[in-house]
Amino acid sequence: MGLSAYAVDNGLAAIHQLADAIWLCTEDPATYADATVNYALGYSKWPGPGSVFDPVQPGVPMGRQVTSMAIIDGVVTKSGIASYWAVCDTANARLLATGLLGHAVPMVAGQRFQLGPFSIQQSNQL
Repeated sequence: MGLSAYAVDNGLAAIHQLADAIWLCTEDPATYADATVNYALGYSKWPGPGSVFDPVQPGVPMGRQVTSMAIIDGVVTKSGIASYWAVCDTANARLLATGLLGHAVPMVAGQRFQLGPFSIQQSNQL
């Protein structure tokens, strides 16, 4: 899992405050365009920032974390195998964080997908 420079600079609070969409991708995206166009297979978009991830909480066993809401209404836009997720701030066309899905997910255009809650953790260790 990687946090973007913006998310690292602003901490996990940026993800809680700005994230409004999660994309499922074929490859690990390095940019917003990679996440939303180049590697995108599907997405789930929330009504606004602050509604995708809970506020920053203590991490387990250490550090800090934010936890996503469950996705129950994901839209598949392209068929393929999703292996990564990408959290985006669509208002600012910004990629906030990426990570590997627990397992590869076959996606079929026109269908829906679901994804359980997951946490993004930032260590407090140097």
